[in-house]
Amino acid sequence: MYHHVDCRAHDRHDSLDMSAGLSLLLVRPQILLASLQNLVITLALNLSGTPTSEGVLHPFGEIEHLRSGAIAEELYGELAVCQEVMDKVRGMEGKLEYQIKKLMALAEEKVLDEEEEGR
Repeated sequence: MYHHVDCRAHDRHDSLDMSAGLSLLLVRPQILLASLQNLVITLALNLSGTPTSEGVLHPFGEIEHLRSGAIAEELYGELAVCQEVMDKVRGMEGKLEYQIKKLMALAEEKVLDEEEEGR
């Protein structure tokens, strides 16, 4: 809804190159940022007390004539999606942590075996 991506940013930042896939390390900060942005907009709408008949001024100067209730519903929907993605990211991080611990244990075991053979 409020997200504007400058296509030229892909040319300037290697971190935005998704040709090789999506980095798990980039997902969490992006989702947290999107959630924070949606929360701030929701809070601003609630504090401004925007009547349902008025339009909402967007950062680019466009006026959208929507009910503020519809905007709030959309923001709540986006927050729910962000929460679902964060839950999935936590699950992937848990699996990744398990795999890393398992690999570390194997590496430590191999080092101990090599030390015993050297004695």
